[in-house]
Amino acid sequence: MDRLYAMETFLHVVEQGSFSRAAERIGRSKAVVSKTISHMEDRLGIRLLNRTTRRISLTEAGTEYYEHCQRIVSEVNATETALTDLQKNPRGKLRLTAPMTFGTMHITPLVAEFCTRYPDIEIELELNDRHVDMVDEGYDLAVRIGRLNDSTLRGRKLVSCGIKTIAAPSYLEKMGEPSEPQDLSKHNCLLYSYASDLYHWTYIHNGEAVRVPVNGNFKSNNGRAVLEACIAGLGVTVLPDFICGPSLRQGIVKEILVHDHRDPVDVYVLYPANRYVAGKVRAFIDFVVEKFAGKHPWDLETSTSSY
Repeated sequence: MDRLYAMETFLHVVEQGSFSRAAERIGRSKAVVSKTISHMEDRLGIRLLNRTTRRISLTEAGTEYYEHCQRIVSEVNATETALTDLQKNPRGKLRLTAPMTFGTMHITPLVAEFCTRYPDIEIELELNDRHVDMVDEGYDLAVRIGRLNDSTLRGRKLVSCGIKTIAAPSYLEKMGEPSEPQDLSKHNCLLYSYASDLYHWTYIHNGEAVRVPVNGNFKSNNGRAVLEACIAGLGVTVLPDFICGPSLRQGIVKEILVHDHRDPVDVYVLYPANRYVAGKVRAFIDFVVEKFAGKHPWDLETSTSSY
């Protein structure tokens, strides 16, 4: 027997003063209500109610039990009301992790607006390119770039980002511009340390996938650092639009191999695959999805390649 249901039934019987009126109140039969109280008394091993043909009254033990039931049911109802309120009026601490460069450039600027919209939510943002274990490390949300492999997480796609092959004009003047992906083996290639295939770049060349071996004298676990090395004329690199887009627009770097494109990468906001999603989590997901809809700050005004 559900103890909470039994307590609620007991309260209704006492407050209505009869089994019949209590049964009407909770939409059950009189027999079911009577049986519930009898089972409760049998389990407790004590009589809670004195019954006559005209009325019922509490025993001494019943009076004490009634007071405890009132408090317990009230606390349960208050807890459920508070949880419902959390869904309608999100509040509490929200722990979020995001990649360093994407987080710095495109998540951090949104935090102030989110906090203004939801003043009762406290944001704790960690910027790190490491893939954290969200459940073990206690994160509510994670922004991740690339293919999703973790079945314990759910997510919403924020945006797709094109991947550009770029170099500084000063480097190209000195070393020449590669005309096809295979030429990259003759160039100093700047690498992103966390790439899934660090020493190979894959292109679609003449309709076929080509996996090109690459190497160079600089690699970093931060995309912005790779871009700065490229701007300085150190070599060729591949970077997503959200990092290199502004530099391309300004002509600081140049896109090369424009007819040999790379597959785009997707950006997701992820959360643990629980049955229920907290109001604060849902609020942030809906907010960032809204903000990334339409044109993005890194979009190129013109592009000679498609993704």
